[in-house]
Amino acid sequence: MVQPVYVFDSNKYSEEEQFSSFCKEISLGDIYSLARAPGDQKRFHANVVGYDLGTLKVVVSQSEAFRFSPQPRLGRLPGFDFWLILLRLTGHATIDGPHGQMRYEGKRLEIRKAGVAQSGEVSVNTTVGVYLPRNQFSGMEAVLDQLAHNPNPDDGLHPLLSNYLSALVTVLPDAAQKEIFMIAETTISMIRSCISVRERGQLLQTPLTVARLEVAKRLISSNLTSSVDLTPETLSSKLNMSRRQLYKLFESEGGVEHYVRSRRLNACYESIIKAGHLRPSSAIAEEYGFHDAPTFSRQFRLQFGCSPSELKQFSKERLQETAFSRWLRKGSSSDLRDTGTDTLE
Repeated sequence: MVQPVYVFDSNKYSEEEQFSSFCKEISLGDIYSLARAPGDQKRFHANVVGYDLGTLKVVVSQSEAFRFSPQPRLGRLPGFDFWLILLRLTGHATIDGPHGQMRYEGKRLEIRKAGVAQSGEVSVNTTVGVYLPRNQFSGMEAVLDQLAHNPNPDDGLHPLLSNYLSALVTVLPDAAQKEIFMIAETTISMIRSCISVRERGQLLQTPLTVARLEVAKRLISSNLTSSVDLTPETLSSKLNMSRRQLYKLFESEGGVEHYVRSRRLNACYESIIKAGHLRPSSAIAEEYGFHDAPTFSRQFRLQFGCSPSELKQFSKERLQETAFSRWLRKGSSSDLRDTGTDTLE
């Protein structure tokens, strides 16, 4: 039988600690602020079970009602390069958006980018969530990004996916360990197949384009420091393609210059979190090719919603990694069942 890798159960805590322990565990590095629904009692039942399906992660959760909103000083958590597909098996979620509120219940699927905070509320619910790593969906990034920003993603997903996820929850606990690879491949294929290409065909990339894009991304990722020239001219030369072909290749990523800058900013973000106060942010920025401090600070704030100095102070004071966020971000072959001391120092 497939054993869950991650388990959280609020019943292991006293009634006074149940909701706070739930908040601490699922707030993903304090990007979320959680509040009890009005009229609730002192106790707060919540159970979260996580399964590893290769690179996919499936989370089945049950909880009482609560509200959630983004923390004002941190807009995202580093290392969460996932999309998240959510299906409310029971109950509903109401998500606030730029075009009003959207209600998700029944077979309506919700797609979002993991680690990017939203606001809304959840009723008493049972929910299945599938975390999709970006590297498993090469060539479909633009489609999934568009669906994640679409206030009504139903038109981009076949309803068969809802039925499949409902069935997956019932089958997974009793599946044999040797079936994990098959289940993972089937789930990836099902998600790919259920994403409607209607009116989005131009965003999907051919296998050859996907392969060339992955080679280009690996080249960029391995040469993010300031000592390496990552201009379009240099990249097109190293990749043996014209600048026009290079620009076309990175169209779905917002352009090659945008992609390189975003990767370098992400590397700075991770380094600031890890270094804490041991290294100045300016030295980290220099290392990754940002030689003008005001420009770096402005671009950093645009991407992450805070300045480098605010992030450094915020991480020192509040950013703690729980067993849940560690499992989602890094994965683990070890058992992460809740012991009441999940927060990592």
